[in-house]
Amino acid sequence: MANLNAPQNGDNQGSSLLAGMNHILAAGWRLVPTHGIVGGKCTCKKAHKDNGDGKHPLRTGYKEEATSDLEVIQTWIISEPNNNLAVLCKESGLVVLDVDPRNGGDESLVKLEEFLGGSLPITAQARTGLYLVEGTMTRGRHFYFRTEPGEHFYGSFPSLDLPGIDIKHNGHVQFHNFN
Repeated sequence: MANLNAPQNGDNQGSSLLAGMNHILAAGWRLVPTHGIVGGKCTCKKAHKDNGDGKHPLRTGYKEEATSDLEVIQTWIISEPNNNLAVLCKESGLVVLDVDPRNGGDESLVKLEEFLGGSLPITAQARTGLYLVEGTMTRGRHFYFRTEPGEHFYGSFPSLDLPGIDIKHNGHVQFHNFN
């Protein structure tokens, strides 16, 4: 499946992302603009205690604004280059496994695969934030899976003791930062 890893060169990230986005939009993924981070601060100019910097929707009514229209998304990127995009999970028919290495997600992913009796199915993936974990810079990951309408999901796996892994379905997940 497609790997959604963000380009690493800062000069052409927006155009590189757009060039590879057609298959994602053709699959019906619904995107919305979210705030970005500039100079270590959220573009909304407010402090967030809940790790919400650069992750919350740019405008009210964002669910109605969600689109798979490449021209609209190009307009957002060009007019608001410091902001991010997020994919609405449920509205896009997705469930996302969010692996956060800061909170033990890499170790928990190994445990989850042992519990499942093998590796996760091959699917679209995206790298997330860059974190210092035990002296090494590492990225989190999102694993995207297609769902059927009406399916319900747990937000985490408390009975399996898998810290650092969350299930995203009812909300949105960051898709990319263009800086």
